[in-house]
Amino acid sequence: LPDMRERRIASVGLTMLNDAITRIAAARRLPVIDLRLIFSEAGDYANSIEPSAQGAEKIAARIVRVAAEHDFTGPASFYA
Repeated sequence: LPDMRERRIASVGLTMLNDAITRIAAARRLPVIDLRLIFSEAGDYANSIEPSAQGAEKIAARIVRVAAEHDFTGPASFYA
């Protein structure tokens, strides 16, 4: 987000949401795709919150990887 105040507010909210997602995923032994790590370029975003076609390709590639590699009987895993 270009406005620093909005960026700080959004960061706090996202931190709380990501923490809740992480705890639930770990408890249920689910895989998590961490978009914060795979969206590494400005071109990954269409706007401040939505993925571009480039970002969507990265998400799709990670979903294919998780479906092929994740052991759903094992512990939670994070994919970047």
